[in-house]
Amino acid sequence: MRLSEQLLNELSEDKEARDSVARILSPAILEDLLNNSQLRLLLINALLKDVATKDDIKGIKEDLKRLGEDMKRLEREVVDLKERTAKVEGTLNLFVKLFVAFNVPILVGIVSILLKLGR
Repeated sequence: MRLSEQLLNELSEDKEARDSVARILSPAILEDLLNNSQLRLLLINALLKDVATKDDIKGIKEDLKRLGEDMKRLEREVVDLKERTAKVEGTLNLFVKLFVAFNVPILVGIVSILLKLGR
């Protein structure tokens, strides 16, 4: 195997070696990029794949607007649920008071009867 092939194999397997070579060669590569229009074009085309377009940004803005509307709708639903829960709680409190109001006299009567029978 040729030395160049061995070097490429080693670099493909060893990240630290790749990083080290990149640090050493980056000034030379930068100079080549500045002087070679074909290399600059290759770099630009590679970078353009990761660049957001105006349409991408417009789509994100629309998504954010929809999310905001959904959040407002959910907040309204939460407020509605809180109001309904408060109404149910008030109704349950009324039932407890009515239960006590009707059953306390009955319990007092039963206790007094039992006390009279126990004497």
